[in-house]
Amino acid sequence: MIVVLIGLSGSGKSFVANILHREFGFEWIRSDQIRKEMAGIEPTQRVRVGFSEGIYSEDWTKRVYERMLDLAEEKLKEGKDVVLDATFFEGLAEGKGKGTVPLCGFHLGSCQRGGGSKKTLLKAGYIGCRSRNLPTPEGGF
Repeated sequence: MIVVLIGLSGSGKSFVANILHREFGFEWIRSDQIRKEMAGIEPTQRVRVGFSEGIYSEDWTKRVYERMLDLAEEKLKEGKDVVLDATFFEGLAEGKGKGTVPLCGFHLGSCQRGGGSKKTLLKAGYIGCRSRNLPTPEGGF
């Protein structure tokens, strides 16, 4: 299975992905890591570009998402579950999003409490599961 975590920066995607990775053995595929690998940039190097520019442009982002899905399919063939960690507001439903693996998506949000602590809203935004060319089990997911 592929679990797709969707949300703005700071919404808790990496926090949840890390739990799935450490506690349940999911392979963790991060858009930032893939993006930097594709650009030949060290993982720890900061990239300073404007919004939707350079390696954060729409074209780059689509290529990064496609690469993430390719890697996820490779891991699934090895019998591993995968968690994808990216904003995924655009691009996931296009192209590679229609293949041969089950996708379950969760849209994460965060809120500020009175004391300023941020809480991830895990219940908010389950966006459902769909199959990439696999039949949906009777009754859905």
